[in-house]
Amino acid sequence: FSKSEGFPKVLMEAGAYGCVPILTNINQLNNVIKNNINGFIVDHITKFTSENLNGILSDRESLKFCSLNINKVAKNYTFEKYLSLVKNAILH
Repeated sequence: FSKSEGFPKVLMEAGAYGCVPILTNINQLNNVIKNNINGFIVDHITKFTSENLNGILSDRESLKFCSLNINKVAKNYTFEKYLSLVKNAILH
């Protein structure tokens, strides 16, 4: 998560390819990334262990479910949609 970037676009770029995000609990993303729905949210990265990661990676059904869902969400964050919002904001 970058201090200079309000919304880390890399999450949606990866999501467009079905990559499931694993991230810490970031308030700005809670309305986009839902735990066990379209990604995985961990409370403290320092407490996240290889066992936790192996648990996520071994649950193929949850990964597939989250992958399909993050891919759907990512379609709302395309460059074309962003340009449309900017255009509408300027013209209206």
